[in-house]
Amino acid sequence: MKMWDIISNKLRQAEKIVFVTGAGISQESGIPTFCGKDGLWRKYDPMKLATIDAFYKDPKLVWEWYEERRKNILDANPNPGHVSIAELEKHKKISVLTQNIDGLHQRAGSSHVYELHGSIITIKCTVCDFKDGITSKFSQLPPLCKCGNILRPDVVWFGETLPQDVYGDLQWKRQSLVIS
Repeated sequence: MKMWDIISNKLRQAEKIVFVTGAGISQESGIPTFCGKDGLWRKYDPMKLATIDAFYKDPKLVWEWYEERRKNILDANPNPGHVSIAELEKHKKISVLTQNIDGLHQRAGSSHVYELHGSIITIKCTVCDFKDGITSKFSQLPPLCKCGNILRPDVVWFGETLPQDVYGDLQWKRQSLVIS
């Protein structure tokens, strides 16, 4: 039996399916990866752009970098991989566990997406509980919260913990077919 036949049979039999995705699925949409041959971390120092210390040292620099990436992400479209996963949701209980911060799974139509590394489309306050989605440019960088403190991208930076609420939501998936 060929590998595709085995996978096809497993998909037909599964009641619940979890897709585990990373940068590779969004690369076809024009989103650069971080660690590949042309990965962003080969061109940029993550310790200057993706840590809380870097953010507090130079929030304007960090925001400029994230604004450029956010513009690229908002200009990108879901690719056939994103769309196929979303389409499968019409027939099976599907969840997507992703390291991606681009929101392309949701834009393709997937409704159960768990973002392990947060979202570049969301901002949060560094002090209060304010959190919101963003789709337009800020008038100033770094942007400020209504409480007067600095806003930051709602992404997980090096040295930060992954969002614990995601793991509680994943409890039903223990017996699921996982495709990564």
